[in-house]
Amino acid sequence: MKEKYIELMEKALSAYTDEHIQRYFNDVKTNGLTEHGFPRLTANIGILMAHGRRKDLMPIFMEIMEVCCDMFLRPHTPKGTGNEFSVREIICCMYELEKANAVEEEHLLRWKQKISRIIPETCYNVIVKSETDRITNWAIFGAVSEYARVHFGLGENFDFIDRQLSCQFQWLDENGMYRDNPKELIHQPIMYDYVSRGLFAMLLHWGYRGKYYESIDACLKRAGLLTLKMQSPNGEIPFGGRSNQFLHNEAWMMLLFEYEARRYAKEGNMELAIQFKSAIARALDVTEAWLDKNPIRHIKNRFPTKTKYGCENYAYFDKYMITVASNLYGAYLLCDDSIPTVAAPDHETVAFQTSFHFHKLFLK
Repeated sequence: MKEKYIELMEKALSAYTDEHIQRYFNDVKTNGLTEHGFPRLTANIGILMAHGRRKDLMPIFMEIMEVCCDMFLRPHTPKGTGNEFSVREIICCMYELEKANAVEEEHLLRWKQKISRIIPETCYNVIVKSETDRITNWAIFGAVSEYARVHFGLGENFDFIDRQLSCQFQWLDENGMYRDNPKELIHQPIMYDYVSRGLFAMLLHWGYRGKYYESIDACLKRAGLLTLKMQSPNGEIPFGGRSNQFLHNEAWMMLLFEYEARRYAKEGNMELAIQFKSAIARALDVTEAWLDKNPIRHIKNRFPTKTKYGCENYAYFDKYMITVASNLYGAYLLCDDSIPTVAAPDHETVAFQTSFHFHKLFLK
């Protein structure tokens, strides 16, 4: 399954031609980093090269990696740049390149030195000052990027990490699911729940055992079982509200399911661990089906791309197509291939089981 994640990451990257990447790079050199899509693209190119794929992109990768590491250090970046969204991804890229001995050590050392000089309070956009702050999941991105620096020996700001997490528990409901839109109690996009819990899972997988470890793990366990029952028969997340059309949604679900598969395998409950792995297999299948569409697109519908149906203004192709690869890599990180999977049952059986689970859930 790990190899399948890498294969689908390469399919997502195939949406960007060499000319497209160069055009994107030229825009960044002219206007600076204005959003997190470009460093996300950079990170995924590096990760794929570390796995022996897309080595043809090595020359431009060396240039864009340097630019990303330099621009992360600039303070007071425009609102929306979101360094905290992509610092962890660049760090993962360096880790994969180092593990594969894919670039010379002097380059890795220079990039690491730059990442180690990041000061979260000036280089990140959203800073939590108190646990009563009404800040939603942007703060978790900051916590995870900072913990990535800690995990890979490039930082040590544990206080910042816990402070970022401190105000997040007000958004969790009784099911352990994340309510991202505090102003509208009805409009709660499920994608933002998956994102937030996925970041929590990544944080714990990397070894976070700080002040909020038990609270985070408990919320993941409660919501994990419910999420398993909510998966549609063909492997997709069930519905969405805002952002429900993005192709990267299922990858967040896979990440969550990988975390839970590990949990139950460790507890000796292999039956439940296999259920999670089998659900991942369904999600992989449907994600691959969308990636095989021609033309490839970052939203899950068949409306003409120019209509932008199902795509908010902020969610344009350059930023959100590569997010498919980023989220698949997150699932790859948590994947344990020693846990078996079983062949997915036919859709009628899955639909019956899903209906039965919900019937039991609401009768309680």
